[in-house]
Amino acid sequence: MRQIRIEGQNNGIKDNKSHISRRVKSGILAAGMIMGGAGIGAVNEARAEIIMPGEMLSQKRSALGQIDNSAVNEKSETTTGLGVTENDKKPEQIVAEDIVGYLNSETPHTDEEIKYGLFIGPKPEKIVDLGLIKYGDKLQGRFLGYLETDDKENLLLFIGLKDRKQDRFVTALRLALYVYENENLTHGFRLFEFGGLNITSGGKMTKLKDKKEILFILDSLVGKNVAADLVTEKSENVPKNVGSVIIRLAEEINKVTVNVSRSLAYDSFSNGIKLDYSDPKKKVFTIKDGSNDEVTSILSDLVSDNKKVVNVPIIPAISYR
Repeated sequence: MRQIRIEGQNNGIKDNKSHISRRVKSGILAAGMIMGGAGIGAVNEARAEIIMPGEMLSQKRSALGQIDNSAVNEKSETTTGLGVTENDKKPEQIVAEDIVGYLNSETPHTDEEIKYGLFIGPKPEKIVDLGLIKYGDKLQGRFLGYLETDDKENLLLFIGLKDRKQDRFVTALRLALYVYENENLTHGFRLFEFGGLNITSGGKMTKLKDKKEILFILDSLVGKNVAADLVTEKSENVPKNVGSVIIRLAEEINKVTVNVSRSLAYDSFSNGIKLDYSDPKKKVFTIKDGSNDEVTSILSDLVSDNKKVVNVPIIPAISYR
């Protein structure tokens, strides 16, 4: 079972700069994020740990170009990874296009393209489609984009999945920026990079607090399969001296994330995996059809409504290839 670990308060890394959502056609850039740990535990007094393999970052910079003002426009413009602005489109419209493309099985989201890049788990013969991949606490989906909420406290990731009948739907997962951007906390979002499709064998972990660095890595994952860690167990015995931010995180996980994550796992294609927890039958954010304009409206409503955002489950990490 996946839990979130509460790490200690300390000097972290601060990034107050805003970042505009970017999109990359043909698998070069556009969308995603995540948060880190497993299990809420005692406070860690050690210095905040930030792991950023230099070789991995340099390779991505080499492939995509340096990300300075030419890649991130300071105005309210959406830019592609190639530095081409799309002034006529809002971020919601760009993500909506990928969502509609996935729901309609358009390239690069055809069944053949999806299955070509499927991760396998402990029993590879059972992983035949998007859905559960490992023990009910890891969910594999097609990464379609991300949007920052209007209050700048959360990042919403949009993931294409298959349901129990292998019909397509899209859901949202949440990266809690209000935790990562807090300079007094050691929490970092965790990304696991694998060299192959076996998700159970190793993987290079990158732990980040800086939002721009998180977005930089995850922009390259649009149109690809990713595996998100679900939080399916409540965190018990949260220390009382961890501060208001961590208390808020623990409450959101225990009151909302665990139950919605469990329901999402039950709604998704099982790949023959049996869950050892019950379905609380909570409402899961779902998009099953719609035009570009209709989906854009749904996304715009979601990012501006904090009551709806809170009901999007927090995830601690994602894995990718």
